[in-house]
This record gives sequence, C-alpha cells and structure tokens, in this order.
Amino acid sequence: MRIPAIIVGTDGSTSGNEAVRWAAREATRRHLRLRVVHVLDWDGGTSALADFAGNDFALAQELAEIVAAAGVSTAREAAPDVDAEPLTLVGRPAARLLAAAEGAEMLVVGSHHHRSRLADLLFGSVGRRVSRHAPCEVVVVPEPVPA
Repeated sequence: MRIPAIIVGTDGSTSGNEAVRWAAREATRRHLRLRVVHVLDWDGGTSALADFAGNDFALAQELAEIVAAAGVSTAREAAPDVDAEPLTLVGRPAARLLAAAEGAEMLVVGSHHHRSRLADLLFGSVGRRVSRHAPCEVVVVPEPVPA
C-alpha cells in the first residue's frame, strides 16, 4: 500500500536544499505530504554533525533535528502550501532512506559530485544506492551549477 507522501533526504548542503525545494513543489503539485528526512550517520564516519559533536550523541541528535527542521523551512519557502514534516533517523543514509521510502510515492535526494572518481568509489553515492534499490520512484536532483 502506498503512503501519500514524498520522502526527501537532506544533509543541509546546497544539493540537499535543492532536492528539498524540488520535492516541496512536487508534493504540492501532487497534493502529497512531504517528509523531510535527515539521517545522522553516527557510526559511519561520514557525518559532519557526528564529527562536530565529538562523542556527544545527544548533541549530534539535536543538530540533526535542526537540519531536518531547516529542511522543512526551506520546503515552505519553495512551496508555501506544502504539508511538510521533519524526520530524523540514525544509521547509514542510503539504508535508512530506503526504509523510510517503503510505501511512499517517491524518494528524492540531491546529487553530490565528488572531486574525483576515486572519491566517488571510496565514499559512494546515496543517490546511486537508493536509485538501484528503492521501492518507489526516485528523483536525484542535480547540484546547482555555480554562477
């Protein structure tokens, strides 16, 4: 059974915010709820929030909730009538986004371009992983081109 929602993953980056804006407009157009998801990768070693918080999980969780709430604000700036809610999860971003998308209409993520193919191979791509395994339609929003 499909949940009438669009799931959008954000890390608060430029590409994450672009994905949120796109998803907010699409959710409004389709009359769907928008869930703005930030995944705290506490054990994965790739989270700037975890690095910033050191060993303080409570602080990292609080910062993650701020990122998700800021994503909701970004969504409402792009589409004032959007029905948006924040959601903070802990774990590996691709796996947690895939789980959150179970039954959803669509999963939206931003595209991060690494500086090299080696970096892309080492760090992987959430967009690539979710597009291969998602249980629903996936949109990978490209990173904005610098002016």
